[in-house]
Amino acid sequence: VFVFLRLGGLKQAVMAAQKLRRWLSTYRRRIETAEDRLNVVEALSSKQVLQKTVRLSSGKWLRQGDRVLSPSYLGDVLQLGGFENSVLNADFVASNSEEVQNGKTVFQSRDGEHILSSLAAGVKGDVWIVSTAETYYRTRYREGRTRPWQSFGALAVSPPGASLDAAPVLNWQELDADGWKLREGAGLQSIRAEPPLPAPVRLLPANAPPVIPFSDT
Repeated sequence: VFVFLRLGGLKQAVMAAQKLRRWLSTYRRRIETAEDRLNVVEALSSKQVLQKTVRLSSGKWLRQGDRVLSPSYLGDVLQLGGFENSVLNADFVASNSEEVQNGKTVFQSRDGEHILSSLAAGVKGDVWIVSTAETYYRTRYREGRTRPWQSFGALAVSPPGASLDAAPVLNWQELDADGWKLREGAGLQSIRAEPPLPAPVRLLPANAPPVIPFSDT
């Protein structure tokens, strides 16, 4: 028992030392202007890793390959509202695991339970649908149909040709117990940048030491 406790304590100590060393290698920057934030957001992947080097207005640099550790999310937040199903009235942020679907960014709810994604919907233009994450990952590679959301488990659908580049975008359809219903005041209510400026940002360099799982051997 004594040896087991010693090994357990050693494991925790090693892991803690590695994490501390990794944390000490991080660095801080301050995003002061909306232009700075736009440049940083455009350079970030869905996993908050910089795809190119960005120079801030302060003259400081954010280097390609570095990862944003805090805040936990840096980018636009899409707020949906006006639906009778309360789970659809939620904030959506760029997905951590999906880059694009149908050539457009995939968004997920804060709790990760729902996905907002684009679908090709024929000659009338693409649509945006909200579905459960479980359904999305099961059906995302299906081919589109004339009314594709019926086979993709959609809970809400935007008007054909809708763009989510600016808000509001209303008149979405919602699925309830009696079928599809038009909700004139429902849909994308607002887009806000997060976090508010000025925003202190902590980044992990690409060359930071990794945290290696402890092994008794």
